[in-house]
Formats: sequence, structure tokens, C-alpha cells
Amino acid sequence: FGEAGVDLVGDTDNCVILNNLIHHCGNGLKLLSAQSSDNAIWNNQTYDRGLYLYSWRAFMTPLTTRNAAQGMPVETGRGISIVGNFVHGYFNSIVPQITGKPDALGANRDMDVLDNMVANNGDDGYDGGGVNMRMLDNRHPNTLEGVSAAPIERGPVYIIGNHGVARNYAFKLMNSVPGTGAAFLVHNSHLVVGGGAMRMPAEVQGGKPVAFDQKFIHNNLFVTTGNFIS
Repeated sequence: FGEAGVDLVGDTDNCVILNNLIHHCGNGLKLLSAQSSDNAIWNNQTYDRGLYLYSWRAFMTPLTTRNAAQGMPVETGRGISIVGNFVHGYFNSIVPQITGKPDALGANRDMDVLDNMVANNGDDGYDGGGVNMRMLDNRHPNTLEGVSAAPIERGPVYIIGNHGVARNYAFKLMNSVPGTGAAFLVHNSHLVVGGGAMRMPAEVQGGKPVAFDQKFIHNNLFVTTGNFIS
């Protein structure tokens, strides 16, 4: 399929997507309706062999749609659970992202991203943030960056007990825009081969707080070939 294997649209509520194999799609499973709520995406496998090999710059061009080559792009309402899935071979794997909508308090609210495995990513294993989002006990054995939450505009986002191997950064909490939302990074462990542990530039931009505003980082283990924070 050219666009998505499964596309949940409109007022999609109380659906269960369970035990499916979805492959060779632009997106594996897509859920981009802010009117949807209380959907469960559990124990699915989705992959596309080779999308992670595409040039990073090619995907970042303005001509590329934001949700291209994502395993599970999710920009939705309340109560979504993404649990026990295996997503591999995409540019980004699981993407609960609402960047640029800090006042959309109902978007990606009360979401669970639990016990998933992602691998062979051209960019991020997990990319996004929300309001009361829990990213717990996930794995990513081969990603460019493990967890990117850049920026967290509202929060809180709980990133706890995740483990993986990355080629650039384990965590990215800020890129070019300070993230002023609360984040809790606890009990994570990562090996980074070729980069550093965390991407959190600390300079003030446009009078906004520095990257460490409302960030709680405790009891994590990083083994890297680069810097702890840069």
C-alpha cells in the first residue's frame, strides 16, 4: 500500500488493533485524528525493508510530508495505548508527535507507549511528546536516536525503564526550540556508538527557559563514545 496499512480516521473510538502483520507501506499504522480516543494498538508487527537506509536529508526536505516513512505516526486524542508492538525498517518507528500545538491539551493525552520493540531506524525509535504520556519499558536495539522528545511543549512525559543502542543520541529533549514541559527520565540505559548520551543545548533562545527547565533526570546508565550532554 502506498500510504498506510491501517488508517484510523475521524471519530475512531474504542477500537482494538491486535496481532497483525503489516508490511511494505508508507506508514504501517496511522492515527492522526484529534477526535479519536481510547484505542488500543497491541502486539502488531509492521516493517518496511529499506526505508531506514534512505538519506536523512532526503526525509527532512520541505517537499517530504511529515508523516512519510513512519511506522506508527500517532497524533490523536485521549487514552491511546501502544503496547507490545515490533516496528522496524522505517525512518521513524513510533511517533506520537504534536510539535507546534502547545495549546492542544487533548492531543496525545493520557497515552501509554509500553513494552514495544523498534529497530533499524534511519532516525528516531520513539519521537514525540504529549500530556501525561508514559513511555515505559521499551527497547530499541538499532536506531539513530533512541527517544526524541524535542520539544516537550506541555508534558509531563514519563520516560522510564527504556533500553537500547543508538548511533547518535540516546535522548533528544531539545533541538532548536526549548521544551518547557516537564519530563522525567528515570532508570533508562543506553549504549551510544558514534555519538553522545543526550542532545540538550542549554542556551536561552528568544527569552525562553533553557533546556533543563522542568527536567528530572535520575538513575540512568549511558555508555557513549561522545559527550554526556551536548
